[in-house]
Amino acid sequence: MAKIIARMLNPYKYTKTDAIGHNINDRLSQVNCPRSTVNCQLSQVNCQLSTVNSLVATASQQQSIV
Repeated sequence: MAKIIARMLNPYKYTKTDAIGHNINDRLSQVNCPRSTVNCQLSQVNCQLSTVNSLVATASQQQSIV
């Protein structure tokens, strides 16, 4: 009961479990940030590849017309 009252009086006081949770979140965000950077680069590459595919398709259509 005393813990509940203490938490109500000071809701911003971290417990050991909270600290562990924050550490886990920090580490996950450290991992997720490079992953999102890689995903961004991959989507840029995919965009460039689709542009190349489009150009190749256009060129082959023009060849078939000739």
